[in-house]
Amino acid sequence: MEFYVYAWTRPDTGHVFYVGKGHGKRDKSPKANPIFKRIVAKLKAAGLLPIISRIHENLSEAEAFSHEMEEILRFGRIDLGTGTLANLTAGGEGPAGVVHSEETRQKRSRSLLGKVKSQEHRDNISAAVTGRVKTPEHLEKIARKRRGTKASEETLAKMSASQSGKKLSELHRKKIALASISSPPRSNNKTTYKGVWYDAGRDKFSVSVRCNGKLLRVGRFGDAETAARAYDEAAIKLLGEDCYTNFARNKESA
Repeated sequence: MEFYVYAWTRPDTGHVFYVGKGHGKRDKSPKANPIFKRIVAKLKAAGLLPIISRIHENLSEAEAFSHEMEEILRFGRIDLGTGTLANLTAGGEGPAGVVHSEETRQKRSRSLLGKVKSQEHRDNISAAVTGRVKTPEHLEKIARKRRGTKASEETLAKMSASQSGKKLSELHRKKIALASISSPPRSNNKTTYKGVWYDAGRDKFSVSVRCNGKLLRVGRFGDAETAARAYDEAAIKLLGEDCYTNFARNKESA
């Protein structure tokens, strides 16, 4: 991973007011620093935009820390009365990949509870994460957090509105089809068999197979295992030999 040192400059005075170290799009992201925020707000009120530039590039993380500290020392800090920078530290802290303790994460989470982000803040966050590809570990963390949660009516309405009129790409359709074919039963399926649900009203086990986005009913059966085997037979016919089945099978003889 390559790092760089960047600077934010006031277009009205030409003074550098923030120096930082980063990689990716870090240089363009807003800072929580209160002095930094006041300067940016004043510039915005005057119809001006800060000038963002990378002053050292293609660095290792250690080199970036070193250059960051040198630049902060060179320009000086407003809080210390030594210069023009909004920085509140001498730099060289916060290495990439640092893992915060659970206690620290909980404190940060509690401090943000109830706070409403402005539209500008939301737009800045959106711009900062646009184009980033989530790692498998990140996706698994998101999935674990969402398991067992139920979206509110308002959230469901927003999700529906955001998707209204959108056409799925061929790749997206293939991914959905593949997930349906190869995925095991959902965690909330009490029968533990894919495609099998207990119908308490009829005291039967209902079987259905999802194919090409449609839910096809297979029938109802007296016990879960018989229903599961009926699902396997129907799934193979509709989805092919590579589909998920509840019971192991010999594909050569199937």
